[in-house]
Amino acid sequence: MTDRLDRIEALIESNAKSIEALTNQASQDSTLYRKDRAHVFEWMARLAAAQADFYEAQADYLDHLQRIDDKLTEILSRTTPTA
Repeated sequence: MTDRLDRIEALIESNAKSIEALTNQASQDSTLYRKDRAHVFEWMARLAAAQADFYEAQADYLDHLQRIDDKLTEILSRTTPTA
C-alpha cells in the first residue's frame, strides 16, 4: 500500500510539473502571438495608407486627363467649321 501511495504521489508531482511547464510555454506563446498580431495590424495600416495614396494619385491623374480632354474638345469645337 505504501509503495502504491508513493507511486501515486510521484505521478501527481510529475503531472504538476508538466502542467506548470505547459502553462509557462502557453504564456510565452501568448506573448509572442500578441506581438505578431500587433505587427500584422501595423502592416495592414501601412497597406491601407499606401492604397489611399495610390487611389488619390489615380484620381488626380484621371482628373488631369479629363481636363486635357475638355481642352482638346474646346479646341476642336473652335477649329471645326459648323455645318
